[in-house]
Amino acid sequence: MKVKDRNGGNTRKYQLEMTVVSDHLHVSSGRSRFEQEAAISDSDVEAFLRTGSLPEGIHASREFAKFMQTSQGLVIPGGTVKGLVRSRLELLVDCACYSSLAVRPSRTVSRVYQSLFKPQRKPFEKFLGDREMCFVCDLMGNMGLASRVSFTDLTFESGRVNLVTEMRSTYETVEKGSKFVGSFTIRNYDDADLGAILFALGIGRGNGVVLMGRFKFSDPSWGRVKFSIPDVDSGKYLKAFLDAHKGHVRAIGEVTEKR
Repeated sequence: MKVKDRNGGNTRKYQLEMTVVSDHLHVSSGRSRFEQEAAISDSDVEAFLRTGSLPEGIHASREFAKFMQTSQGLVIPGGTVKGLVRSRLELLVDCACYSSLAVRPSRTVSRVYQSLFKPQRKPFEKFLGDREMCFVCDLMGNMGLASRVSFTDLTFESGRVNLVTEMRSTYETVEKGSKFVGSFTIRNYDDADLGAILFALGIGRGNGVVLMGRFKFSDPSWGRVKFSIPDVDSGKYLKAFLDAHKGHVRAIGEVTEKR
């Protein structure tokens, strides 16, 4: 398809909400480790996760993974949401180029993801002048081509934060029912473009569950979320997207419904 102007046309900002529907969700900001010489209480762990240091006299060797955090508190990074949208579109729409595996094996693509979904290798599309691009690259950007969609961080609005031990490590998690809010802005878009984002986020389709975060493939009690966009007619935009890419959209696992 012909690449759309990055600056002209219809531009709009949409509120985006995300609710945790599994028992636990963890999006990591990295791990911390310290040596143990005394027993550690839950309050000691909570103090470490909150401040980054242990009370005086406490030494530990357990490994802790903190939830992603900024000055606004716990967050789901906007880049994480954007990556989720792009990877799902590349997986579910066969006219999209699957660039993350096209040139060389990627260190960021889960082997479990590959074994479950068996994504096809497709040509990598680099933007060169006026050449045509697949619709995902046109919408989400590529090397040499700016994205038409930007996501803010989703900030923790309500819910429960917990400490959960899994596979001999302790994770800071948000629990079932927790809610995050943010927004995204889409530029020079049509109904099919917005429908593509809704489709990737699971909005208006099937059970709407999307996988995210730690242990999402290995344990169904982790990493299940649902997205919503207030006051948007999802049916209208999904229809526009499916009509625009008729015959190219496939159903896989929990993310789609039979049509």
